[in-house]
Amino acid sequence: MYNIIGFYKFFSSFDTNQKPWFVEKLKEYNLLGTIILAPEGINATLQGDEKNLQLFIAALQQKPGFEDMFIKYAFNEKPIFKKQVVHVRKEIVTLKRLDINPTTKTAHHLNAKDRNKLL
Repeated sequence: MYNIIGFYKFFSSFDTNQKPWFVEKLKEYNLLGTIILAPEGINATLQGDEKNLQLFIAALQQKPGFEDMFIKYAFNEKPIFKKQVVHVRKEIVTLKRLDINPTTKTAHHLNAKDRNKLL
């Protein structure tokens, strides 16, 4: 069984020069997956053994702004990644809309019951 974590975090200003730290930690903890860094934040999906994922999370939560990080956990019978990738991009999701700031303007949050009504 393969352990997988996923997380994202928006910041008003994120320093993408932190890329070497993330590359180092993926190697140190033998994690595979993708991390996307952009001025508005980070998005990542990683796989590895449970102990190393927990060590990575503990190291990440020591960094300012990551203390309250919400992390999703999943499992898969087969590996989903073959390599370690850390990308720096202009935007996490390319919208080409500089007027959108996900830290200040967000959509209305729907609970599961209301979302199902819309479907």
